[in-house]
Parts: sequence; structure tokens; C-alpha cells
Amino acid sequence: MTLSDFAGVIFDFDGVLIDSEGIAYDAWVGAMGEAGERIGRQALMDAGNGLTNAMLLAWLREHHGWEPQPGFTEDLNRRFVQAFGPGAVIPGAAETLRRLRAAGVPLALATNSGQEEMVFKLGEVGLSDTFGAHAYNPSHVGGRAKPEPDLYRHAAQALGLDPAQCLVIEDSLVGVRAAVAAGCRVWGITVTHHDPALAAQLLEAEAERTVTDHAELQAALGLEVDG
Repeated sequence: MTLSDFAGVIFDFDGVLIDSEGIAYDAWVGAMGEAGERIGRQALMDAGNGLTNAMLLAWLREHHGWEPQPGFTEDLNRRFVQAFGPGAVIPGAAETLRRLRAAGVPLALATNSGQEEMVFKLGEVGLSDTFGAHAYNPSHVGGRAKPEPDLYRHAAQALGLDPAQCLVIEDSLVGVRAAVAAGCRVWGITVTHHDPALAAQLLEAEAERTVTDHAELQAALGLEVDG
């Protein structure tokens, strides 16, 4: 199965093109103060993979009885912005996008990040022009974030394609489930994750295959080095 089997490619953002998870959860721990230290960075990462901030806050309320204090969101955003930068791009990701564009493949981004956060991240890592108008988040579909299928369905239709014509690249169970429910084909990528069980879990969630990094993704898509 190669690029000729797809008419367009839709990328998740965090964990697929940028490695911002560690930065984000360091910001959460810092902004949460004592509660963040008690719950721990890894527990937040495990619970929050693929979720929106609102979903993670709901998890904290349900499982830890934690409520944010006034000013929490502003502090969280400030900490993230201060730590985030161009170095967040995952090795090989920019080359994957370059080769796809050179091959004339329509591209879109579909992320659970909020609009301002998405725009900030794209600008900081130099990928704004890569996706142009085809960068989408829940604000484009009435707030219906992954695992709902709306975001991936919307991205495919905005490219002028049927979801079944699109390949989605995802790193989370939430995202894989959303893409499958939208009717897209989906591959998992585990480049930013260290859980050896994740690849099997993504396959169980109906990803068609998994790759470990962007070099493997490029090879699987049949992208030529000089393409």
C-alpha cells in the first residue's frame, strides 16, 4: 500500500508533526502547583493523550476532584508559550510534508488544539504555509473534538475528497477512533511515545498499520528522496 492508494493525507499535529507533549505537560504540572506534583506528569500524559484541555480538566475533576483556580488557563498558556519553539518539529516531519507537496498530494491538518494555540504552534514551527487554509480544529465543527468524527470528515470534505480517499496519520487512540468513525483510512505513528504497547493498541483501534518514525512513513508511502 503506497501513496497511489490515497488522494489526500490528513495529519494530526501533536505527537505526529511536533513533539510538544512534554512541554505541554510540564506546563500543566507547573500551573497546577502542588496538585500537579502529586498527580504527576506521566499520569497527566497518559490520561490526556489526544484530548482537548477541556476534556483533561473533566478527567481531573472526575478522578482527582481537582478544580482550576482563577487565572489557571492564562498561567498554563504563558508557561507553554515561553517553552515552545521551532525545535518542537519531529525529525523528518518537515521532509515528509515537503515530499508530499512535491508529489502534488493535497494536505490538511486536524488537531484538537484550540484555534489560537493551533495558529501559534504552526507559526512558531514554520508550518503555516504548508497547510494554508486547510488547518482545522474543533472550532471549525461546532466544538466537536476527537474522538467524534466531525473534524476528520470536515478536513476531507474541505479538500474536496471523500473521507475514504484520505489517509490520516495519528498517534493517539482518540484520534484513530475519530478517523475510523469518519470513514478515513488511518495509520498510526509512535515516534514520540515510549509505551511498547501503543502500536498494538492503535492496530486494535483499527489503524491499518503503524510506523515508528517519519523515515519509515516516507518509505511506506513510497516517497522518493528527491521527489
